[in-house]
Amino acid sequence: MPPKINKTFLYGVAFGVLGHWTLNKYGKNLRPLAVKLTENALLLGEETSKFFSDVKEEVVQNRNQKIRKIHEDISLDNCAATKEISFEDDIEELEKKLKALESKIKKIKENKA
Repeated sequence: MPPKINKTFLYGVAFGVLGHWTLNKYGKNLRPLAVKLTENALLLGEETSKFFSDVKEEVVQNRNQKIRKIHEDISLDNCAATKEISFEDDIEELEKKLKALESKIKKIKENKA
């Protein structure tokens, strides 16, 4: 009983023989086409890479602008909060001075009376 030969094996052998015959017959004519296809594929890859590089650069610029705006807003808030604290300190100092003046005025009135 002869060994069974798998169909996929036969298809593979047939494809290999057909490919070998085709390359021998048309190989010289197909070479310039293969070179041109490879060049176009490389050019397309470069263009795609450049496109995504430009997109990334634009995204980074937009992100940096947003971050700067957030920092500006935060610094304005801090500045306002700092001024508010400063005003509160000034008011407290003025209140102390007013109380000191009131006590001096009372002492002067008591001395006159």
